[in-house]
Amino acid sequence: MKHRQTDPNALPLLRYSRVGVALLAMLLAVTMFFFLFSLFDTDATVSEQENRKLAAKPAFSVSSLLAGEYIPKVESYYSDTFPMRNFFLTVNQGISKVTSRMSFRADDVVVVQNNQPDDFGGQSLQDVTSTSDRENEG
Repeated sequence: MKHRQTDPNALPLLRYSRVGVALLAMLLAVTMFFFLFSLFDTDATVSEQENRKLAAKPAFSVSSLLAGEYIPKVESYYSDTFPMRNFFLTVNQGISKVTSRMSFRADDVVVVQNNQPDDFGGQSLQDVTSTSDRENEG
């Protein structure tokens, strides 16, 4: 059996071509899964989990594109209709609860700018207030 000699000047990636091909195949498989899932999935209009109306698909017009209004609307629409969105939100909230260093008590004060997302362990300020009130009552 012949032993294949490798060129010491060869690119390191070529030495690991099987690993590279496997990683590329996994990346393409995940990308295709989300692409196909988003093609056949129906878009939700309301998020029960967040208790809000989701962004609707924006109508394209050249004027809205040139005015810079179209792309942010598409980004908002896609982030609201991302495949398996509720699953990923639930996972994120679970991770936030575990890793959050903040614990809320009834006498805590939290300042948040209007219309800005927060990271309070997946809880809204209203949830935190309700939880704190119930803890003080009981």
